[in-house]
Amino acid sequence: MTELRKASGRTVLMHYLLGFPVLIALSAVSLVGCNDESATGGSGGTGGTGGVSTSTRIVVVYGWSPVHGFLDVLEGVKVCATDTDDCVRTNDEGRATVQIPIDQEFSFTWDKDGYQPMLVSDFQPEGPQLFSEIGMPNEERIAGLHQLVLSPYPMEGTGSLIVFPLDSRFSLTSSGCAGISGRTFELSNAEGKAFYYDEEGNWDANLTATSCWGWGGFTEVPPGDVQVEIGGNAANCAVHQGWPGTVENSVRMPIRAGYLTEVWVDCEVSR
Repeated sequence: MTELRKASGRTVLMHYLLGFPVLIALSAVSLVGCNDESATGGSGGTGGTGGVSTSTRIVVVYGWSPVHGFLDVLEGVKVCATDTDDCVRTNDEGRATVQIPIDQEFSFTWDKDGYQPMLVSDFQPEGPQLFSEIGMPNEERIAGLHQLVLSPYPMEGTGSLIVFPLDSRFSLTSSGCAGISGRTFELSNAEGKAFYYDEEGNWDANLTATSCWGWGGFTEVPPGDVQVEIGGNAANCAVHQGWPGTVENSVRMPIRAGYLTEVWVDCEVSR
């Protein structure tokens, strides 16, 4: 039985990951049976539906830097249903229209030369959630973080992942810590090199729990579906973005070689 529930009553929030804002979202966005790789019209390329119940989302993609935050919109970002050739590209306004399957686990990737390839998974109950904004970091930023934990970059046949608690979302390189310390993340069905963010927002493989930055993850994770169990100073965790885990306080996600997978959880502080 799946014990971890989806967080409900979502509102539009600024979320941060890897020292950069990655997503302002009511939920994650994916493609199902998307056919057109060209960006056309004011809303960008549009993915098909493939005969399943879906909900339409508009995604807008921006560049991002740790100095300036959101930069200009990114044209030509390739957004694909994971492990398929069903893709769309963002137009000159950074927009693409995609279809989200209802009541099914899904994931999608986005790619652009010079930027870190990203992977997002989710499970979307039916609801009127229409819009997402994404900030993509450049490869230089991610290469530097991997170097800090002595992991290869480009990734060598493996992927990396970040666990991102919502109550730590306001930690920034410009303003410092705003997160919850003392939480632990454990891969329960895969191998990987654990790290947590230090107080300056850098990856540190020597830390054993979250600092006041509140974030952590793993590098060198083999491709496949993996599960992270959340412990330490965490209680009643719900999945905000990702797949429900098989035990309490856990989250599942897909890993693909060369991609950074992000998952978002909403945890209380244990007393």
